[in-house]
Parts: sequence; C-alpha cells; structure tokens
Amino acid sequence: MKTMMELLIRLQELRGCCERAAHNSQLTRSEKAAPSCLKELVRDSLPADVLNHYDRLKETASDLLQCPEVFAMAVIVSTYQRLSPRKRRQLVNHFATPPSGGCGCNGRTTTRPARLKACQRRTTRRQLVLRH
Repeated sequence: MKTMMELLIRLQELRGCCERAAHNSQLTRSEKAAPSCLKELVRDSLPADVLNHYDRLKETASDLLQCPEVFAMAVIVSTYQRLSPRKRRQLVNHFATPPSGGCGCNGRTTTRPARLKACQRRTTRRQLVLRH
C-alpha cells in the first residue's frame, strides 16, 4: 500500500506540473509533453479501481487536494471500502513483495561457502528483479 500511496502522491504532483507546463508559453511542444508522458506512466502502473476513485475524488473532494498525502490516503481508503473481499486481496497484493528468503534454502542458514553459493544460484530472475 505504501507504493500505491507514493504513486498517488506523485500522480497529483504531476497533474499540477502538467497544468503549469500547459500555461507556460516559453516551453516547446515536446517540453510540455514530457510531464504528460510521466503522468501516463504513473497512471498505467496503478490498478483501474484506484484510478476510478482517484478521478472521482479529484472532482468531488477538491478540499483534499491541498495535501497530497491526505488525498492519496482518501483514495486508497475509499477504493478499499467499495471493493469485494476478493478484489481487496488483489488490491493489497498489487505491489506486494515476496518474503525474504525466497532463494530455495528453506530458511536454513549455513556457513559453508559452497552451500551459500549454491543457494544464491537458485535465486530466480524474477526474485532478482523484485529485489531492486
């Protein structure tokens, strides 16, 4: 949820940046398009349910827009409250990270270097990507 909240905060900041860029006559067309591209990247990484609530709250709860953190929390809470239990689990797991120790060693720790190297080799590519 922390990642989703950070993305919602960033989305609101980028929305303001896009508005300022659109009204700046000194910027070229490509310079005005750069914040829009970043905003779309952030929007594409959020679940559709969250985006629907974000767009709805942006129109109805304009007083919350003053504080990005409060607005992001309001979006997450309203989304969570309106979802079914199955969709709630999906929302919680959307940015979930796997538990540490996913290297296949079954939680055993060993001091032998050969065993440690074998354990490290079993780390999948997906696990490596998720770590960074």
